Amino acid sequence: MSSVFSCGFSRVAVKESFHKPGSVAFESNPAQRWENHLKLLNELAHEKLAVERTLFVKKSRSVYDLFRKMNSQNRNEYLRYFSLTNWKALPDTQKSEHTRSNCDACQVHHFAMQAIFPNAEQLKPQKLVRDGLAQNESNGNVNVKPTQKAIKSATKHIYSKINVSFQKVFKVSFAEAQTKVKELKLQKKKDAIEKKRERRKRARQEKNKIQAEWSKRDCDVMLATRQSLFQRSKQRKLLHFESATDAAIRVQKRKNQEDLGERKCKRHSPPTASVEFDKENLLQEVRNKKDGEKVS
Repeated sequence: MSSVFSCGFSRVAVKESFHKPGSVAFESNPAQRWENHLKLLNELAHEKLAVERTLFVKKSRSVYDLFRKMNSQNRNEYLRYFSLTNWKALPDTQKSEHTRSNCDACQVHHFAMQAIFPNAEQLKPQKLVRDGLAQNESNGNVNVKPTQKAIKSATKHIYSKINVSFQKVFKVSFAEAQTKVKELKLQKKKDAIEKKRERRKRARQEKNKIQAEWSKRDCDVMLATRQSLFQRSKQRKLLHFESATDAAIRVQKRKNQEDLGERKCKRHSPPTASVEFDKENLLQEVRNKKDGEKVS
């Protein structure tokens, strides 16, 4: 059944076809039900949800019987949610995602509502817990204190059963999906590189904040302590976050990268090709200099 009518809108259309048009009276003729089914569907719905007569007659009764098994509150809620009126209100892009059989759009966008429809594929939490306990040779007796090993093993068993079906539908693991639910207060564990990157980012923000405050009072401090500009500059360097040793390590690291070709060599002067000057006279002047002569 689920492989033929898995879309919620197709199920509701099948359910409505069992009533005479404009009435709640039951339609007993299978051929007329198929006619009612086709009349209920508009052009796009007919293309997506319609089914040929023989298959409809063979499979539609099981859908109708499953609706009868539902309690009245869930059945009415399901019928309203997947009514053909709501189908018509859907954008064409969403309509194109729905298929009569194996409808992924219903599983992804209407998962909660699809879960209340009775079928053999629903997850049974109590059975999952019992299976998890059975792996640890436990019968779930409340007088027995569960060990951490038993809790971990049962949880892994339940998760493995849920995650396979969940990942097929939503394309993400069940664990990752739980981190998006704020009420669970779960976070994805960060690796060492991410943690280091965040620490550096926090340190950089704190450093910039402190230096910004220092810059506001820099001149006032210099004048209040009667320091010269040179003395104040020296003091600022001593108070700087980066020590002389750290600066030397940083410069040496950059030089090694430049020597290995991993980083572009830093130029302290523009390339001579981009500067206009009398190159011949300068070269001649340099050649005329004697060894040991001072150059101003």
